[in-house]
Amino acid sequence: MFKHMNVELYNRMRFNADQLHYALPLETEMINILLCACRSTPSRSYGKNYIEKELTLKPPSKGSPLRDSIFEAPLTLKRPSAVAVASPTTRRWRYLYPFCRSKKEISINYKIMDRPRYNLRAETACLQKYFDFNEDTEKVKDVNERISCPKFGNPTLLQLAIFYNHEKFVKFLLEKNADVNIVTELWGTALHVAVKLRRFHMMQNLFHAGAIIDKLASKKNCTPIYYLFEKEEGEKDTDWQSIIVLFIKKGLDVDQICIRCPPEPSMTLLDVALKNKETKAVKILLDVGASVDRVDDSGRTPLEKAEIFESEESKELISDYIIKLRMVGLPVSDRNWKAVAETNYRKFNDLKLECMQEIQLMKDLTDPVIGITYDKVFSKSEEELKIFKTFLRSDIMAFYDNIRPKFKIYFKIMVRQVRYVTEINLSDSERQATAEYYEKRKNLKDLRWINIRLKCSEYGDPTLLQFAVFCEDELFVCQLLQRKANVHFDNVVWGTALHIAVRQHKMTIIEMLLKAGARVDKLATKFNCTPIFHLLRYKNAYWVDRVYLLIKYGVNINHVCVDYDNKKQVPLEVAIVNGNEVAVKSLLEMGADIDKVNPRTNMIPLQLIDTYSNLPNFMTIREMIMNHIVILITAGIPVSKRNRDAVQRYNDDLIKSCDEEIKSMESIKYPYTRLTYYEILMKSDQELVNFFLETRRSVKHKEVPNELLRNYGQIVVNKVIRVNALVKARRKK
Repeated sequence: MFKHMNVELYNRMRFNADQLHYALPLETEMINILLCACRSTPSRSYGKNYIEKELTLKPPSKGSPLRDSIFEAPLTLKRPSAVAVASPTTRRWRYLYPFCRSKKEISINYKIMDRPRYNLRAETACLQKYFDFNEDTEKVKDVNERISCPKFGNPTLLQLAIFYNHEKFVKFLLEKNADVNIVTELWGTALHVAVKLRRFHMMQNLFHAGAIIDKLASKKNCTPIYYLFEKEEGEKDTDWQSIIVLFIKKGLDVDQICIRCPPEPSMTLLDVALKNKETKAVKILLDVGASVDRVDDSGRTPLEKAEIFESEESKELISDYIIKLRMVGLPVSDRNWKAVAETNYRKFNDLKLECMQEIQLMKDLTDPVIGITYDKVFSKSEEELKIFKTFLRSDIMAFYDNIRPKFKIYFKIMVRQVRYVTEINLSDSERQATAEYYEKRKNLKDLRWINIRLKCSEYGDPTLLQFAVFCEDELFVCQLLQRKANVHFDNVVWGTALHIAVRQHKMTIIEMLLKAGARVDKLATKFNCTPIFHLLRYKNAYWVDRVYLLIKYGVNINHVCVDYDNKKQVPLEVAIVNGNEVAVKSLLEMGADIDKVNPRTNMIPLQLIDTYSNLPNFMTIREMIMNHIVILITAGIPVSKRNRDAVQRYNDDLIKSCDEEIKSMESIKYPYTRLTYYEILMKSDQELVNFFLETRRSVKHKEVPNELLRNYGQIVVNKVIRVNALVKARRKK
């Protein structure tokens, strides 16, 4: 049986355990032994020569120690990635997948391939061709080639690459414009496979490549999203919400039929969740806008189905949802309203009162980012709702952050309403621009298309690069930048591509654009602002990382970052006005000028914060600025008279702590330099740049333990980062 196995193939099988079970049409028992041998040997006595001898001559005899260790006592072997299954009927099946970490992975692999457990002959020989292509992509002549394997419905190369989670091969196939919508008999489309196996990152790439979201296919004649709700009993799945939100963003209608298998009735996602008594899934579907008024083929509403399936929790969720919709003025059928009023009388009145209180609060409060009262979210006027289209994801996320603590009952519904306006209910020009973008994306051979502008007035007629950044399409952004796409183009709505990337919070895209030469000080958009302005308008856990990246490429945090409506503000002023204490603290440590006077208001930052005493964190921000002034004065750094007068008789304990720290800094040298921490603190940026250029030393920053230099450590580190950027810029010149 093994005479045809050459040394090269054997070595490949030996060290590629994840591909091993499809390498050759071996007998099941021999595959078990080979897998075990390649994974790890139970004892030193079972070396390579012994295994080769056993495999090439005959199967191990019943008394063979290797055979006994595998089949008689499999649980004694220690394999971290193997599944411990003690049942005799599943013992061999365990070794067919030694790389699976759980029963869940074995179950998924088994279910999607729909094959008999021990019949591997029909699978292995045909799939060998796929593994050859995966190892050497130059052999691929047709990226849409289907591997001849009737057992699997003759899958495509792309489907197999997704199944095996070979991300590099998937990327290669998509770059070569592989057709993502080819339907196979058993697996359906590539998107069906990705959803079945929860390959979230691959789903995004498939959508960028034009995957059809609602294709009825596979052996079950279902849409891809149906597989999201197909789970083993007791199996946990934490990917529901993120995947559903992704699908909705790409145009999924949660009320459409997701499975059609006559003579069984057709079902929507909500029907499937109710039938399986998946309360969590019901809640998520209601949050994203599943209709509670839809009547199925049998004439029943979801509320009536929940009662038939005896799912009390789902019934309560649907009842509460109906009350919330009716109270805020969204459409609900009289049939549902009457059913809820009759069955939940006590809770009905209590929830109605709570809803009325939140609705009144919506009318009284104005959002600081969007600039409208919150009740406008439920407006039926398209003109009023168009305001949400002018904001990018970061602004909308800031809006969500503002409403989350204020509206516990209506938060999810408000999010859904905004998402419907911004991501689903698109105008004709938006849809046309999106279609044109994906058409150009498929073919980049004509370089005249690189800087073409898409016709869409809502988006300011963006370029291909800007639209790719807006879609968070990292792969296409990289391809455009490699072909020298213009990174400096700006429009009135979005600004430059860097403005969009900063507002979208995409660190990788920001770095790609900066490396391609994007300007960090470009004033653009309707706010006439630089990219850093968008980081200051709301609180963000990743704010510091993005600012450090911008500083690395030359941004000056003491230059004007917004010149709009006669407001020439530097980053520190913007952070104070928006009450962003995280940004204020970081900017002070990064060297923001606390003596800078605004030409319009004639105020320094400390005076500016006093005019915003209504901010909830007013005292916190004011204390930060006062402490920073004391720290600078104690170190002997020049500070204006205005600031000195403001901090007289202030915090003797802080002054004492600063004095002790300064004495320590005078004797501690900064790593990789001949300067002490105190010398770096006292020298100007230009003096440090000249020093490092003359000494030809590389400047490196190092984190300082908080207990060592609590007051000055981060200031010195940030100064070194800033100087490092200036030194690199000078050396390039």
